[in-house]
This record gives sequence, C-alpha cells and structure tokens, in this order.
Amino acid sequence: MLLEAGYGNSDPHLRLAQLGDALMRDCRLICAIKLHTEAMTIEEAARFFEEHAYMAPIAAAHEARRGIYDPSYLTYTLGKMILLKLRANYQTAQGSQFKSAEGESGITRCDRVTHTI
Repeated sequence: MLLEAGYGNSDPHLRLAQLGDALMRDCRLICAIKLHTEAMTIEEAARFFEEHAYMAPIAAAHEARRGIYDPSYLTYTLGKMILLKLRANYQTAQGSQFKSAEGESGITRCDRVTHTI
C-alpha cells in the first residue's frame, strides 16, 4: 500500500523487493494452514518454498520448520487481506469521493485490527 501511495518514487527495486516478500508471505500462509491440517509435511513445505517463492534450499527448510512453531507465521498476509478488504469497503462507501491515502490513514489510526481464522 505504501508503494501505491507514492513511497519510493516508483523505484522498481522497491517493487521487486515487495513482490519477493509477498511471494514468501503467501507461501507462509498456504504452508501454515497445510502443515497444521496435516495436508503437508515439513519436507513438502520446504519444496513449496523453493518452487513458489524461489528460495534457496536452506532458507526454504528454515521457513518450513518455522511454520510449525511460530503462531504469527501467517498473520502478515492475513492482516494485509483484511486491510485490503477494509479499503475496498471504504472505497465503495465513499464512491467518487474516495481518496486512497485518506482511507488508509483512517484505518491505521485504529489501535488494533483483530481477526479470526
């Protein structure tokens, strides 16, 4: 959202870094759910990170292992999804009066955004 708001003056390096992080975080969300529902083994999760987040094997193995003990493993992506939904709802409510930065500053002024899985 920061890059969309103009942070970094459209630097393509920042956008590429953002996309790389997004791939990793999306993989975390998928692997966390599959690991905890026994639909994926740690080894399968490591391969998933290698294939979908383009991670080196050692880093992929670390991420896969982290998925079984870190409860905050998937919250970044889940929180982002909630914020994007809030922004879309705000945009719909505001119609032609919508200004992206205004909606996001209103959301970020909130003390805490809670979510349930």
